Amino acid sequence: MLYISESKPSALSEFVIGLRRDQLPYHEHKFLEGGALKYVFMAHCKRLMSGGISLMAYQDGKPVALLSAVKDEFDSEIFGMPCYRITDFVFNTGDVNEIQILSKALIEELERILPAPNDKVHIAIGINNNVLNSDRIFNSLVRSGFYYIHTLLSFGLVEPDIEPVYLYPETGLSIRIANNADAAEVSGLASQSFRYSRFHLDPYLDNEKAGQLLCTSASNSILQGFADIMFVAEIKGKIVGYYSAKKKHIPELNKILGEVIVSAIDPEMRGMGVFTKLDHHIQKWFFNNTDFAELGTYLANYPVHKTWINKRLPLLRGTHQFSKLLIS
Repeated sequence: MLYISESKPSALSEFVIGLRRDQLPYHEHKFLEGGALKYVFMAHCKRLMSGGISLMAYQDGKPVALLSAVKDEFDSEIFGMPCYRITDFVFNTGDVNEIQILSKALIEELERILPAPNDKVHIAIGINNNVLNSDRIFNSLVRSGFYYIHTLLSFGLVEPDIEPVYLYPETGLSIRIANNADAAEVSGLASQSFRYSRFHLDPYLDNEKAGQLLCTSASNSILQGFADIMFVAEIKGKIVGYYSAKKKHIPELNKILGEVIVSAIDPEMRGMGVFTKLDHHIQKWFFNNTDFAELGTYLANYPVHKTWINKRLPLLRGTHQFSKLLIS
C-alpha cells in the first residue's frame, strides 16, 4: 500500500543509505567521497524537516521516494504570491510506472498542504540530467502539469591560466571590486540586461516584476552583502558590466563551495570581451578562496558557455527547470 506522510528521521536515514551516488548533490565532483555526500544530503534533509517541507512516500511501510521544498520569501514578496521551490525529488526506483505513481502522489500532497493566503501559488523545480532516471522524472513532472522552462548548464573550475588584468589602456576599460556607491548604477544595468533569467522565461511570472527582482538582487548583492564579491567593468566612469559570486561552507565536507550569482553586460558593449575579462577575475577569486566552484548559465546563452568551454572548464551537469502555477 502506498501512502505519503511527513519525513521521519529513521525513515530518512534508511532512504538515504540506499541512494546511488548520482542521486546525491555535488556527485559530479569526483574528488568527493560517496559516503561524505550521503552525510551532506542527510544533514540538508534534516534541516528541511524543521525549516521547510519534507514528504516521504512509503510502499508497504518502506520509504521509496522523497520530496523536499522551501518557500522563497524574497521571490514571494516581489511577485505578490507564495513562491515555493522543490529542492529534492528523489526516487529509489527506475521503473517508469512506479515513478509516475510516486511523483503524482507526492506532488498532489504538496499542493494539498501548501498554504495559500492568495489565490495563486508558484512552484519551481530543477531536475539534474545526470541522475540515471532523470528522463522519467522529467516526464512525470510534465504529466503533473509542470511547464518546462529551460536548461541550466553548470561548469566546474580549473586553475586559471590567464592572470586577471585591472586596466586595458587600449579601450579605456578598467575592472575593480564594487563598492556601495555602485549599487544604483549596477541596479540600473540589471534592468536592461537580462533575457535568459529563469524568471523572465517563466510564463507564470510577470516580466516587469522579474526585472524588479533582478534589480533589487543586484543592489542587495552590494548593500546587503548577498554577494561575497562583485567585480564591475567601467569605461570613462560608466559601469558597463558586473559579475558577482559567493562562497558557502559545507561543514559536512569541511569544504568551501564557490557559486556564481549573476553577471550583466551593457547591451551596447556585448561582443567586446567584457564578460570574458570579468570572468578572469571571478575564476581567480574562486581559485584563491574556495575548494571547488560551480558556474552556471542557461543553454540559450551561447556566448557565456562558449567562453567557459574555451577556458577548458568542464561541463558538470544540465539542470532542467520547471514551474507550475496553482490557482485556487
